[in-house]
Amino acid sequence: MEHGLLELRSASYWRQMLDGSTAERRAALEPIYGADSGLLTERAVLLRNAAASFEAAFGDEPMALFRAPGRVNLRGMHVDTHGGYLNLMTHQREIVVAAGPAPAEEVHAVNIDPDYPPVTAHLGDWTHPGIGRDWQAFLESDVARRALRQAPGSWRHYVLGAMLSAQHRFPEAAPPGLRAAVAGDIPPGAALSSSAAVCTALLLAALDIHGRSLPQAQLIHAARDAEWYTGARTGTCDQTAVILGTRGHVVHGALCGRTPDTNGMTDAPFPDDLRLLVINSHTRRNLSGAGRLAYSRNRFAYSLALEVLRQEMKAEGLAEEVCGETAYLSDFAEPRLAPWGGYDLLYKLLQRIPDEIALSAIKKRYDLPRFAEVFETYFGHLEPAQQPTAINLRGPLVFGLAESERARVFPELLRSGAWEAAGSLMTCGHQGDRVIDANGEPFVSKLTEKTLEEHRVRRTPLHEIPGAYGASSPALDALADEALGAGAWGACLTGAGIAGSVLALCAAERADAVAERMRGYLGSAAYARLAGFEAPLSGEMAADAVVTNVSVAGACRIPNETGSC
Repeated sequence: MEHGLLELRSASYWRQMLDGSTAERRAALEPIYGADSGLLTERAVLLRNAAASFEAAFGDEPMALFRAPGRVNLRGMHVDTHGGYLNLMTHQREIVVAAGPAPAEEVHAVNIDPDYPPVTAHLGDWTHPGIGRDWQAFLESDVARRALRQAPGSWRHYVLGAMLSAQHRFPEAAPPGLRAAVAGDIPPGAALSSSAAVCTALLLAALDIHGRSLPQAQLIHAARDAEWYTGARTGTCDQTAVILGTRGHVVHGALCGRTPDTNGMTDAPFPDDLRLLVINSHTRRNLSGAGRLAYSRNRFAYSLALEVLRQEMKAEGLAEEVCGETAYLSDFAEPRLAPWGGYDLLYKLLQRIPDEIALSAIKKRYDLPRFAEVFETYFGHLEPAQQPTAINLRGPLVFGLAESERARVFPELLRSGAWEAAGSLMTCGHQGDRVIDANGEPFVSKLTEKTLEEHRVRRTPLHEIPGAYGASSPALDALADEALGAGAWGACLTGAGIAGSVLALCAAERADAVAERMRGYLGSAAYARLAGFEAPLSGEMAADAVVTNVSVAGACRIPNETGSC
């Protein structure tokens, strides 16, 4: 049947079509996942389960299938909110939504995971003038905040976030209704963007079922807004990867501004002679005490550091128009710096910025209008006696500048076959996130004025300096070291850090050996002690924790009749 612009078919049709290795199934799936039979079977099982779940919940009704992949970030860690360069790839594990129409404003959703109870809602309960005009005003409204307080952490917020974000884009139309069954195999908490994927897949369903669509840039922002409804305040890095990703390629570019333009994003082929291992640490983000304070101090410093650098540029005598052209990390790319004095000037400026500075002193030294607001964001939950009195300023700033440069030059290394050098950039970036060394001792990366002067004299490329952001954990550091010791060309955390996954870049002929060594280490007593587990991971869990990444098509419906994947 036709509904809006989209042809819908019965749930039993999808279930039966996905059961066998038919020409129809291959035609629907190969453009998205490629021709590997094992991957096609794996994906078909997940899609079939979603269709079967829809049929069990809502009957053999007309429906369509939508999917959104996970993502990995090879380089460009922690820089998306500051306009730094990124290198993103899709990941084959994904979120799938089987969806069909419901009466206007009615939302009914089930999840094949029994830990997530059914969701029933009426969009009319979320009436607010901000929807269709000012999303931020809606998020700050009593109706939105009350919903989050009543069910903190509930997956229903992802369902409602997607539906309300779709309504926000088409306020003159009747609020959409939806019946949906959700399935997924992205490991939760593995830093592979399961949250972005579920918001994107549900958003696609909410739009497409009712004959609506958005340009890719607007879809990215709509998916970001859906996740913001859940309480997260993410950038658009994850959504960009999930939506713009293409098979066999790395998405490269910088996202600048409050509503970033994606026109400058490009694709770089991921070489067939390389493998990227995704290694799930099975740890979860659990910041508390000194660890949380140290992490928050670096995040706080990072949020102020670019403005501090601009003020030091003015103090150095640079023209106002030059300072005005450095709003984002990507503005400090080496080619752009050349007319202003290149790295010679930059290293001099970085020497002017304190390594550590008292909060009372930073407010006197620099004009920072947002200081109180940002301080409240990171430390408002602490009692005054627990709040920091000083921060490390230079290390986080150098990390952001250098990490953006690492991400800028990374694709060319892939294209030119300089794969060992590409791996070294991943390792260098992880050094900037590191919290323990190879001996398990605390890792401290101090960038003194003397070392910066040495870099200036030697003309050290900025991308070779790790900086100090400190978003890793002992478990992630140990996994990166183990991968390097096993022969990987590079290893680093992916995502926000603290927990989740490590990536290892390997030559194709070394990948199996590296993977086996990682599985052995993950199942060891030594790793269990480091990760804080009561017992070592089982053999099955350790085996499943190491997966070779396959970059599949970006988010779309199945089959992808528009060719937009």
